[in-house]
Amino acid sequence: MLLAGCGWYGAYVDGFLYAVTHRIEYGNFPYGELAHGEQGLVDDYGEMLGVTGKLAVMRALQALGKRKREANKLSCPCGCCLRLGRCDYRFVLNRFRNIERRRWFRQHLKEAFVPIKKPKPAKHKK
Repeated sequence: MLLAGCGWYGAYVDGFLYAVTHRIEYGNFPYGELAHGEQGLVDDYGEMLGVTGKLAVMRALQALGKRKREANKLSCPCGCCLRLGRCDYRFVLNRFRNIERRRWFRQHLKEAFVPIKKPKPAKHKK
C-alpha cells in the first residue's frame, strides 16, 4: 500500500490510485463504477457508512451535521428503531466526525440531495 500509515486518507486514496492504474492498464475499474449524480452519492455513502438506501444515508448525514447531544435524539439511520444514542451505530458515525465540520455535512446534505417528500394523506371522499 502506498499510504498505508495514513489512516482514513490513505485507505481511500490507495484504493482510488489502484483503481485508476487498473483502468489505465486493463480498460475497466476493478470494483465497478458508481452511478452518476445523487444515486452514486447514495451508493458511495451507503458503503462508507454501512447503511442502505437514500433515507438512511440522509439520516446519517443529518446526524453528522448536528452536535452529538442533538444527534443522539434522532432515530438511528441503521434501521433498528432505536434512537441513535441507544444504538451502537453512533460509534460508526463518530469516526466520521473528525473528518469534516458539522457545517460541511449540513451544507452537503442540502446541496447534493433532493429532499424526500412525505406522502400527502389521501382525502376521503364523502
